[in-house]
Amino acid sequence: MRTASLGAVVARMADMTGGIADAVGKTNETAEDAERLSSDMNQRLDGFVKELRNAA
Repeated sequence: MRTASLGAVVARMADMTGGIADAVGKTNETAEDAERLSSDMNQRLDGFVKELRNAA
């Protein structure tokens, strides 16, 4: 009886660990996406500022 209960607990812990790993992976992807968007915005802003300076 205890062995079956322990097995169920271990199985649930394994499922939770997998869920946590998935969440961490998604968080990393989101952070990478945000970094790319930030870099793109900075480049566009730099270009815009250069255009303004050239027009002045």
